[in-house]
Amino acid sequence: MTSRPALLAVCALAWITSSAVYLYPGVKEEVDEKRYLHRVEKLHTPVLPLECGRARGVENRDFIREDRHSDRCWVTIANLQFALPGDR
Repeated sequence: MTSRPALLAVCALAWITSSAVYLYPGVKEEVDEKRYLHRVEKLHTPVLPLECGRARGVENRDFIREDRHSDRCWVTIANLQFALPGDR
């Protein structure tokens, strides 16, 4: 038989592990978003609003999705050229 403290430790470890696995994608997305915002702020790069359907590239690297309006994205002027029709 196992002792009560050992059983509690195993249950706590299982709960922590399952919580980490469940929360990882959301936390990773937030970290990627903050890195993008930091990079834009550091370079003083102006950003423009754009429909996410027209945005090209990798999200949180080339453009960022707005939290409140998931259909609106923000793109830097350097990456805007890939979103305009007729360029590709």
